Parts: sequence; structure tokens; C-alpha cells
Amino acid sequence: MSSMSQETLGKALGITFQQIQKYEKGTNRASASRLAEISKITRLPISWFFQDIDQDATAQTLVEDPTHNFIQSSEGIKLCKAFVGLQTEASRSAVHAFIKQLSSIEYETQTIDPRAQIVSENL
Repeated sequence: MSSMSQETLGKALGITFQQIQKYEKGTNRASASRLAEISKITRLPISWFFQDIDQDATAQTLVEDPTHNFIQSSEGIKLCKAFVGLQTEASRSAVHAFIKQLSSIEYETQTIDPRAQIVSENL
């Protein structure tokens, strides 16, 4: 472990020591690029920040997360790419409203595809 103070690390990153405290406590999440910066400054490998994570539990959570699984599927990727391709907020809002309406109709008739329910629950 590095013996660097929060204040010294904060200055090297251009942020306050309070922000470092928030990262340490988990109040705020550090982005991947921020972790890379911290790793470089502290001379700790990025893997050091993940040494206490239960890899089996993390993998199990990802496997059981239907939303994550849908987004990773070819259908989910196509849907996301098409949605991102919409140029205006009005278009994206209209698609969102349509999907919410469609999923509520399917739910009411009990003919819902489990993947559609996952999407509607997270909208």
C-alpha cells in the first residue's frame, strides 16, 4: 500500500482530499481513467484496487442481471446502436414513450417476453 496522504494524492490529481475520501468510502465512484491516474501516481497496479472483490460473486451478479445480459445480446446491441443514432431528444423521448407503452400493453395481456419486461422495468 502507498503511504501517500489523501491531500498529496488529491493535489496530484487536481482534486480535493475530500474527493479522495469519497472515493475511499465509496460515496463517489472513481472512473476507470481516474483509477488509471491514481495507479500511475501511487505506483500501485490497478489490480490492487480490486484485490478484496469476490470474483465469483461479481461474476454471478453479472450473469443473473437480465438487463445486463440483454444489453450484451446482439438484439440489445442493435437496439442501443439504433437509439444512439437518433439525432434529437424529441426522437429519443418518442421512442422511450413508445417502448414504455408497448411494454405496459404486453404486461397487461400477460403475453410479455421476459426480455421486454426487463427493459420496461428499467425505463
